[in-house]
Amino acid sequence: MAIQLLDEKGDVYKEFWIPVTSRTLTLAVDDLPKGDYALKFFHDANNNGKMDKNWMGIPTEAFGFSNDAKVFMGPPDLKEMLFPVNGQTTITIKSRKLL
Repeated sequence: MAIQLLDEKGDVYKEFWIPVTSRTLTLAVDDLPKGDYALKFFHDANNNGKMDKNWMGIPTEAFGFSNDAKVFMGPPDLKEMLFPVNGQTTITIKSRKLL
């Protein structure tokens, strides 16, 4: 699983590569400063280091965005993915696959 934690400007704050061993994945980020963040991920099922897409550019691997932000003709806007962090914060994101 390739995971990017973005800051409020959309810059990558931290990046993680975590093996998928079950249907549920938990990520703990220690000492995250107070602020607004976004999270996006994709399941790199074939371990090639990239999000695979078909000839039309539609992802063929599972992905997700914080706030379960909707996808329409591309990834959601950053503002739709931002969530506040002020101490211990837990979010849940559903993985989806278009094809």
